[in-house]
Amino acid sequence: MNSDSVRPAVTELRLSAFKIHRGVTLPLGPLTLLSGGSGSGKSSALQAYAILARLGSGESLARALEEVAGGPSACVPVGARPDGQGRRGFRIGCTVDGPAGPVSLDLAVQAEPELRIVGERLTGGGETLLTTALTDPTRPAVQAAWHTAGATPVTRAPLPDDRLGTSLLPLRVAGKTAGQRLVLAAAEQVVVALRSAFVCDPRPEVMRAVGAGGAGGGCGGDGG
Repeated sequence: MNSDSVRPAVTELRLSAFKIHRGVTLPLGPLTLLSGGSGSGKSSALQAYAILARLGSGESLARALEEVAGGPSACVPVGARPDGQGRRGFRIGCTVDGPAGPVSLDLAVQAEPELRIVGERLTGGGETLLTTALTDPTRPAVQAAWHTAGATPVTRAPLPDDRLGTSLLPLRVAGKTAGQRLVLAAAEQVVVALRSAFVCDPRPEVMRAVGAGGAGGGCGGDGG
């Protein structure tokens, strides 16, 4: 997909370390079906996609995870042990294709003891367009560096640790250099694709029973 007329779309979902998944890459197309037995991780994959979509829509990390049963800790890979500081987390990402070409977004999220995004990486066009890293655990911010390709190769600034940095770039990058314009095009492509996603979760228990209140007595009936 390389035409300006093509709407950005998520073409790959990465579950590097999320719930029961480790090192899993799921290719996505216009219609993708996930199959597998109970407990195989289908719902987990959809949850990861939903988290990315909500972050791309500008929601806070806590809000993006509020629908996950068990909270942020439930997203940590099964069997993962905390490090020396008691920290555990998960890693997810995606690739979005569109006018800017393939753009990859990868996130590292700390779930315990505090919920925060501790690392983000945006790549595209053969360049690393954005990186963030937690440099001071006492501050609610990460140190970000984005591609500039001007008088200085990168621009550095703090970003909040509870928001997707990629979604904030259009508000922070001026677009004066070719490098900055590449960053903006890639970030906007990812945000547009993620904001297009929404959760459709049918609940059979609240659906109307078959034949209850149907117009004309049901499909194919004599009622015309």
